[in-house]
Amino acid sequence: NLYFNEQVEKLRKKIDELDSELLGIVSERMRIARLIGYIKKQNQVTILQSNRYDELLTTRLASALALELTPEFVKRLFENLHQEAIQHQDFVMNLAEFVFLREEFLEQGK
Repeated sequence: NLYFNEQVEKLRKKIDELDSELLGIVSERMRIARLIGYIKKQNQVTILQSNRYDELLTTRLASALALELTPEFVKRLFENLHQEAIQHQDFVMNLAEFVFLREEFLEQGK
């Protein structure tokens, strides 16, 4: 059926656009997580801040039903986002350590 195919293709195109936007938003979220990692490194704060994560999860789960999403899905989504953010922060913190050690090594060589 031509009408069916056109309608489905139109909706799939919209999903493709939304997926692209979603990836852009996630990328921006990780950029901000890296900045937070840098600030944590400067202030000698550990990556994992359990209270913040618990608060984030609670507020996002509270929004789930109003957004017609299951709490299970939202929990998995934010668990995955949180794990990715931790990896980004860990990278920044280790990179900052590497840069510091490199500068210290270069200073000793002078």
